[in-house]
Amino acid sequence: MRFFFQLRSVNGLAMNSRCGRKPPDSSMKIVHVIDSGGLYGAEQMLLALVAEQLRQGLKPMILSITVPQSEPKAFFLEAQRRGLPVISWPMAKGFNLCGAAQLLSWCQVREYFLVHSHGYRFDILFNCLPRRNRQFQFISTVHGFTAHRRFSRVMVYQWLNRVCLLRGHRVVAVSQGLQKQLRHRAGVAFIPNGLPSLLLDQTATPIEAPQGPFLLALGRLSVEKAYHRLIGAFADSNAVGEGWHVVIAGEGNQKELLQALVKKRGLEARVHFVGYTHDAQAWLQQAAGLVISSDTEGLPMVLLEAMRLKTPVIATPVGEIPQVLKNGALGFLAAACDQQSLTASINRLLSEPEQAAAMKKAARHCFEEHYTAEVMARRYHSVYRELLKNDPVY
Repeated sequence: MRFFFQLRSVNGLAMNSRCGRKPPDSSMKIVHVIDSGGLYGAEQMLLALVAEQLRQGLKPMILSITVPQSEPKAFFLEAQRRGLPVISWPMAKGFNLCGAAQLLSWCQVREYFLVHSHGYRFDILFNCLPRRNRQFQFISTVHGFTAHRRFSRVMVYQWLNRVCLLRGHRVVAVSQGLQKQLRHRAGVAFIPNGLPSLLLDQTATPIEAPQGPFLLALGRLSVEKAYHRLIGAFADSNAVGEGWHVVIAGEGNQKELLQALVKKRGLEARVHFVGYTHDAQAWLQQAAGLVISSDTEGLPMVLLEAMRLKTPVIATPVGEIPQVLKNGALGFLAAACDQQSLTASINRLLSEPEQAAAMKKAARHCFEEHYTAEVMARRYHSVYRELLKNDPVY
């Protein structure tokens, strides 16, 4: 009963506050909603987007969803550190439609009519609200789909997400591969992720890198990242004999299995698990190469970070990676799900330093032209303007 009362209240607020109102483009207000699990690709993209939107004169706000009475999330703290407008929004877990209605009521009072969600939870919640009560323009950015077992909870959530996206006003995919996966939903836009051209001024504690050159893998320790394949490929490569190391930065449910594999291959002194890090930039600046061994991706932010920093890249051709690396012209591409091919790519990085140097220089130029936060924000701005133009209230 309380839920339907909230929906009626949201609807009433919308009709009263929006009637006859047409704000100038420079005062466009956007609320970004994210239920963050760390400080990974989607979070980095959002931080870059909001900073650039502020620079371009828009009025964004981030709602960082958190469990009531819990510690602030890493994403919230990082947004605060960067001086971005962010609120830690307490909301109970699960299919919480009442919580979603309360959030939208807050948005209506403060006249945030563009609601931009980043993650399947709010794609589902917002689009499950009765259409007659949804007085907003909703945009969803799909950053990728997680690998899952059949009949698992994740599988159900992702299926429901795809269904609910059919009801959204606009959907954006960060890779052309994701755009094709969402072909059942007409009008999916493709907007690549972006990062600021200039490096962030970081004052973090110096990292404890291994003695000697190292390959870096950065991301969640989850099945789809295929770090087991990276460990096997490294063990079989010439890098071991030449004194190289591997650093794996991240946390996740695969950590114990991966550590057991390292022990089995006798690589305890060569493969280092450094845990979750806020200092991706510092690690990339010192790494001899970035390795992305994933079985599935969208457009990894760490790939763009490596291009910006001129760090050589070894990657599998999944998601938007082959397009960004121009099918191997800007980095070493290994065949998907192929450990021997990944080993060969590691050996190429060792044996072809001149080629690696040319690749990373060209990759930096490509980044400046296509993958900056400024370019990304302009593309999202166009989507926002199109949504508002089609809104009969405006």
